[in-house]
Amino acid sequence: MLYEYSLIAATIACGYWGWFFFRRTAGTPTYAYMLFGAAALSGLGLVGLHNEEAALGIVGAIGLGTAGCLLVLAPVIRALARRAAQAEYLGLAARLLDIADLLAPGAGAADEKAVLASMVEIRDGRVEPTVAALAAARRELPPPARYAIDERIVLLYLAAFRWQDAIDHAESTLLAPAGPVFGGEAPDAGASMRAHLGISPPVFVELIGAYGRVGKLDKSAQLIARLENVSEGRPEASLWLHRGRLVFLALAGRTEAVRQLTGPEAARHMSIGARTYWLGVAHQYGGDAVAAEAAYQRARLKSRGRPRDMIDRALASLARDGAPLGEVEPTALTPLAVDVIARVEAAPLPGPIRALETASRPWAAWVLVVTPLVVSAAIAALIGPSSEPGSLVRGGAMVRGFVEAGEWWRLVSYAFVHVGPVHLAVNVLGLFFLARTAEELYGGPRTIVLFGLAGIASAAASFLGAPTGISAGATGAVFGVLGAVFVELALHRAKYRAAWKRGLWSGLAIVTIAQLAVGLAYPSVDQWAHVAGLGTGIVVGAALSRHAPWPKVSRVVGVALALAYGLAAVGAAILVATRPIAASLAAVPSSRHETAGLVIEAPARWTTASDGLVDPDGLAIVDLIGELPGDIPAQLDAWSERARAAATARELQGVVIAKDRAFQLPLGWQGQELTGHVDDELGNRQHYRVLVASRPVPGALMHVAITTPQSIALVAPHFYTSLLTSIEPRVPAVVPPLQ
Repeated sequence: MLYEYSLIAATIACGYWGWFFFRRTAGTPTYAYMLFGAAALSGLGLVGLHNEEAALGIVGAIGLGTAGCLLVLAPVIRALARRAAQAEYLGLAARLLDIADLLAPGAGAADEKAVLASMVEIRDGRVEPTVAALAAARRELPPPARYAIDERIVLLYLAAFRWQDAIDHAESTLLAPAGPVFGGEAPDAGASMRAHLGISPPVFVELIGAYGRVGKLDKSAQLIARLENVSEGRPEASLWLHRGRLVFLALAGRTEAVRQLTGPEAARHMSIGARTYWLGVAHQYGGDAVAAEAAYQRARLKSRGRPRDMIDRALASLARDGAPLGEVEPTALTPLAVDVIARVEAAPLPGPIRALETASRPWAAWVLVVTPLVVSAAIAALIGPSSEPGSLVRGGAMVRGFVEAGEWWRLVSYAFVHVGPVHLAVNVLGLFFLARTAEELYGGPRTIVLFGLAGIASAAASFLGAPTGISAGATGAVFGVLGAVFVELALHRAKYRAAWKRGLWSGLAIVTIAQLAVGLAYPSVDQWAHVAGLGTGIVVGAALSRHAPWPKVSRVVGVALALAYGLAAVGAAILVATRPIAASLAAVPSSRHETAGLVIEAPARWTTASDGLVDPDGLAIVDLIGELPGDIPAQLDAWSERARAAATARELQGVVIAKDRAFQLPLGWQGQELTGHVDDELGNRQHYRVLVASRPVPGALMHVAITTPQSIALVAPHFYTSLLTSIEPRVPAVVPPLQ
């Protein structure tokens, strides 16, 4: 099943993303063609798997490996390269990008290598060759493309601390005349910030700092005023507004205002080193060099790479020409700068910067990912392999008979228990990426709520819609998180332009369809749970959205529901750990069943067959037969062989006589125990114990064979021996002969 599932996923994913990149690739759509090829090979492998064609199986394996390189391995290596570049390990980053470009040509690694080369040249002081190359390329491009080149040149100068060169190039190519300092017409809410500023917000904000660095605070004041005006009514502008105010006020020497902007609540998205650095800048430009040096030294301990270079330059500027620290002059403020400073300081702090805050600390995603891992590890260490039905039941899986008997907590614990390592890995990986995205959109508490309510709803739907078997797993909850992300991006499309541009929404749609299609292909997959989880996620996600008409209510409700679900999960864990499985079995209501000429006291929900009973939850199969007594030893041997054959017919493999005994037979019964195993669709091996026993009674000979998961037989043998004790001939005794 896992291999077939992988081929299906590779075919759909490569086909979709191949088309996605084909439509957006200019000139050389190499990456798109490779994705189409991987999709075709994986599809042929799927055909070969169903038709048992070995040659197509090899083709499918090649396609699956190619898909893994294109969609998984190469992006992971590129992400590692970005982290290495951020940590100033530029050589390592370059090697990783070479590998990524080799695995997925045309996927964008070449562009990142060019940016990395620019970073190396900046670090080595070779800015001019890069600028000259960019300027030459700029002349061959249409005007819209030239703006991107000009912004890159400005950023190169800024990264090299060449403030005036950055200003000169920006003024000659990018900066439009500044709008009104304050007031004026409110900006059109539908237009982008770039359209109003005439330049991308990151470059605009950095130019505010560049003007301040060269002593042109009036120009810096005009830019921050323009940014304030454009940012009005735009929640997505919080990050740039915060950064612009911080840079402007620090270079104006406004220490207290900077202290507010670098406080824990206002600057959660900033590192401690960055906060301390800007406080040092405010002290320096405010004339307090002693405090500035102390702040710079503290910031230096928390920084490395380019941030540390900036701090070293700042420390060097304090000691320039050997002047005493106390003689640093504060920044001279013009009337215009004073007016703008007063207005900026009087304005309320920017709104919460959620996008970076949640992305940098996705605590809820980690809680949801780690909890199933811990639960699975605990089951494996304390109970047994989680692929065993008995281990699942004892670990908190949903058993419908137990839930009917009052064990409500299994509707909560159900989502944290998984059937073997493959099931666990698939859900944990999907949950890791989806929960991080959900946390960016909803925040931590509401992400917990989405998972929890979708998990409970999927368990309830599974309980009501598919009333047989044992259910476990977070797939329904994962579908709930998926549905919430889906509906948030759909209902508030205008607020997530970047997500739409990179195909996130349509990618989620493809994943949803693929998951449901796989579920239809395999009867063992619980579609009731999937559909209920997805629907719950959509409804709850729409209600708890930050952009709903009731944002304050949804925030409070989200926190309250998250706490309630956390308490319910802890309570469920305690009840699962302290409730013996024997007590759960005994709590199920029982009744008298008549079959095969015998009467047996067993759980009422067990179904009667012509020759025995079947537990719909799969915890027991009871074969019964009564016959007239004859040659008892021969009859016992015949029954044992018949029980062995029945076990084999039920796909029980490796049936042998057990080396140990789990059951203590009641008085009058004699028999033996068998063991065997079943390999499920995911490759898990499940072990079973078969109790074969017979007992002579006046006028009859009673035979029974009870098949049950071995891990349950070992901890609750008395439940099964009590079944033996309750068996008696039907009165009047009319028993058919053994055929």
